[in-house]
Amino acid sequence: MGRRLIFLSYSRRDADAALALAAELDEFGQELWLDKELSGGQIWWDTILEQIRNCDCFVLAQSRASLESKACMSELEYAYSLGKPLLPVMVGDTPPDGLLKRYLAEAQRVDARDSSKVTHDLARALLSLPEAPPLPEQLPPPPPVPITYMDTLSNKL
Repeated sequence: MGRRLIFLSYSRRDADAALALAAELDEFGQELWLDKELSGGQIWWDTILEQIRNCDCFVLAQSRASLESKACMSELEYAYSLGKPLLPVMVGDTPPDGLLKRYLAEAQRVDARDSSKVTHDLARALLSLPEAPPLPEQLPPPPPVPITYMDTLSNKL
């Protein structure tokens, strides 16, 4: 399997499952980036968007929590708008496909909830993903920094 730069998007509520998934990807010798790589003083959202632009594959640790996360959905939309190969990996229960974005519902998922099969299924999925296309000459507009309703509320106060 060729070495790819993988961007892993996950909800903080799924941090344990995401770290287990990261360990699996690391076992395959893949180069992995997730937001725990951020350090103090970085402009975090710009760094995340740069990593998405540079990645060869966008992996979504899919769960209800990630699908409800404004940050995860902004990352996913941006990766999709750039044409990045998408690999959803189920780490928790999710709504039915009919309630998902069409491109996410149509993507074949790896089910990481069954630990006995995840290594094989994940390796097979990575091998079958297409190469990332070059970035478009005109980049899509970057999504705004995701903020929570509490941030918005505090600004109004």
